[in-house]
Amino acid sequence: MYCHDLDILFIMLKGGCFSNDHDVWDVLCTPVVSDENLRLYGLPNGSWEVDLPVDEVPPELPEPALGINFARDGMAEENWVSLIAVHSDSWLISAAFYIGARFSFDKN
Repeated sequence: MYCHDLDILFIMLKGGCFSNDHDVWDVLCTPVVSDENLRLYGLPNGSWEVDLPVDEVPPELPEPALGINFARDGMAEENWVSLIAVHSDSWLISAAFYIGARFSFDKN
């Protein structure tokens, strides 16, 4: 689920978060069990996946926003999609800074 490669993260950042097909995102983010905290994960192949939080994550690694499905019922669809996009893009930027900080610039 998490990206540890600078080149793959750049491809993910370049691709951005969302397509314009809101119906696809609505179906993707509709949980089977509505009381679960879901997260939107960016994958190295450029696709996105909504899933439960992973159990073991290194504590220093940025984690995606939790509970993206809870705000959906109380918001207009446009606002909800914008909120998800903001959370997803901020996660990508956080991951980029994390990887950039750990990148060794003295290597060829």
